[in-house]
Amino acid sequence: MYRWLALGVLSLSLLTACGSSTNSASTGEPGLDPKIYDAPIDQVFTAAEKAFTQWPRGRGVLESDRAKGTVHGYSETNLWKFQDDIYVTLTEPEPNKTKVEVTSKGRVGESDFGGNARNISEYLSTVDDLLAAKP
Repeated sequence: MYRWLALGVLSLSLLTACGSSTNSASTGEPGLDPKIYDAPIDQVFTAAEKAFTQWPRGRGVLESDRAKGTVHGYSETNLWKFQDDIYVTLTEPEPNKTKVEVTSKGRVGESDFGGNARNISEYLSTVDDLLAAKP
């Protein structure tokens, strides 16, 4: 019995050590750079919205405002179906260049085990693919 208890405590300790101590991530943090695209903001905005239906874990757009350059969508984890809110902000630092910043925040729990950083990377990769496939 003590062997199983020790194994459970060790497993929980390892999971806690490997996970993030927060339940959110944002571009600008180490390893998560904002993206700057050589494209007009309208074109990138369209891709940013569409990415929520093209990205395998994306579930849809909850709110978007083209005038403010914001998109709020959500994703869902594969196994437990936890939902994370994804907030996207688009700005135009110079003509025909668009900067995309993303924040991913879990709706439940205190730790994300790297899931929010993964959301941002996968989401931006999907935006990359959509812009590369432009008609």
